Amino acid sequence: LATLSSQHLVTLLTETLPCVGTDDARYVLNFLRFELDSPPTPTLRLVATNGYHLTCAALPIPTWTGPHTPVNSLLHDAAATALCKLLRDRDDHPVELLTNSHGMQFRCNHAVLTTRTGEGTYPDYRRILDRPQAPRATFLRKDLLEAIQRIMPIIPRDSHPIDLIFDHDHLMITTTNPELGHAHDYVPAQSIQPGLHCRMNAEYLRTSLMTAPDGTIQLAMSDATSPCRLHTTTERWQAIIMPIKMEQTHHTPHAEAA
Repeated sequence: LATLSSQHLVTLLTETLPCVGTDDARYVLNFLRFELDSPPTPTLRLVATNGYHLTCAALPIPTWTGPHTPVNSLLHDAAATALCKLLRDRDDHPVELLTNSHGMQFRCNHAVLTTRTGEGTYPDYRRILDRPQAPRATFLRKDLLEAIQRIMPIIPRDSHPIDLIFDHDHLMITTTNPELGHAHDYVPAQSIQPGLHCRMNAEYLRTSLMTAPDGTIQLAMSDATSPCRLHTTTERWQAIIMPIKMEQTHHTPHAEAA
């Protein structure tokens, strides 16, 4: 079907696997959505969501030998994890992708991984990604990630609530723990629309930043209750995190990303 670099495939898997669901009640979310699309450039896209947090990552495909029709398959978390480990321990080699109506096969050098594909209707993630959101701020990935990690010991362990407050030249992150006290930190940021105050799940935000490509991240969010969209300037990588309503500080957020 197609051939791409093993390291490119590892990159996509690394960026999306932490977002795969683990809830048997919504078993289809325990799979990675694997998409091959041709226009205008052949592209491999991986999508993962647990219902509250969504990640989408894409890279071009240098060689597409099959028919140029879109291919959508569901790859189980266990198979995707095994594939990532298999390829990470090897030098950069071409990976051949083969598929039929029942499964997928990945061939790299002398290693072959074959797996059945999943069945079921994957959530319409495009409905969330394509929803217009107001640009809010631009910042460096490492700056926000380091700030979150500094205050992480104070963040409550229930729904990991963290507040983001946007100002003209910085982003303030703050959290309050009834047992441990209060913590806040500042991140240099270019705010396009300052004044927003929202609450996020710090673990989802930290995971997104840990797996995002290094460099500049753009954040878009219309208001405190709308989905928060993070993306690189080229939109090769995107993430959606559903906010926590202010009155839900000590409860798991009910809004869903898909």
